[in-house]
Amino acid sequence: MNAIPTFSTITLHNCLLLHNSHIQITLNASASFPGCRVQVLHDKLPPPTKAWAALPVSQDSSHLDLTLMELIGEGRIGITYAARVNAANDASGVDLLASGLVPSEVCLKIAKPHFCRSMAREAWFYEQLRPLQGIATARCFGFFTATVEGARTNPSNESEASEKGPVTVVPWAALKARPEHMFKKTHWPSEDFLIDDSTAWMYTDEHGFKKNSPWNAWQHSEDKPLLSVLVLEKLGESYYLPQDEPKGEEGEAVRSSLRDIVYDIATIGISHGDITAFNILRAPPGSKATCPTHNCVHEWRITDFDRSTKIDPDRCHKGDILTLLAQPRCIGVAYRGFWGSIID
Repeated sequence: MNAIPTFSTITLHNCLLLHNSHIQITLNASASFPGCRVQVLHDKLPPPTKAWAALPVSQDSSHLDLTLMELIGEGRIGITYAARVNAANDASGVDLLASGLVPSEVCLKIAKPHFCRSMAREAWFYEQLRPLQGIATARCFGFFTATVEGARTNPSNESEASEKGPVTVVPWAALKARPEHMFKKTHWPSEDFLIDDSTAWMYTDEHGFKKNSPWNAWQHSEDKPLLSVLVLEKLGESYYLPQDEPKGEEGEAVRSSLRDIVYDIATIGISHGDITAFNILRAPPGSKATCPTHNCVHEWRITDFDRSTKIDPDRCHKGDILTLLAQPRCIGVAYRGFWGSIID
């Protein structure tokens, strides 16, 4: 499998409007947000430091030039767009687009203004999943941020439009679900609350990677909103809804392949937490990366890791902990709502 390139900066076209004209913006690579370790069997030993730290931020001259294209969809923390790759160069100036290391189109997952912290956490999970990128999950080309001073975070609000500058972030203007509507009646203390913000005993931060991350105390600023973007491989359509799922031997083969993918992710110690039909997408055409565990090319990819958790797989009893992680009850309650006992 070819190495997956990452970049120090990206330039986005068609993402900002100034006086109704498109302007470009450059974003810098940003550190991800490590999560706490979920303790199993009350084990006390911390995992090795290198297993939990965020990857170093690229500071060379590698650059990705992108043009925002069609809207793909909207989720809890972000909105996704297809983007055309205009240019992709590494630090030596090598054309990564011409060499095939970067595809001609990618997927941009753009955080809603209040959810940059969750997006940084998802970026960390993609770092943890690097051995499985392009095999069980999408390839990730980096996580990038930039402050957009004067941008309106709610373009439909006329009073905000008169108080702030004329800059509009196009993806934010397209949002349908806004934090003030989504969290009015929930029990979460804030809209960008993460599961390991809880003080429950099972979440441990031995090395202080979470506590010492700038993302730990990050809060949205209306005056200086942050634009956060995760650049991912563009995948295909989402998994079947129950009424469309194949039956008989074909259906069992599909379900078996999903069990294999969930197991692959479990071997790294990650429990997804929210697998639904919308979080399983078809692999890109021509995918060739072979799964080293199952010796096949998986047809599907699992996405959306902002609500995931991680244990230290090196101290787990493979026979029971990994089996536990591969069960629907550890994948998310919505899972059974879509497929019943697909994995049982």
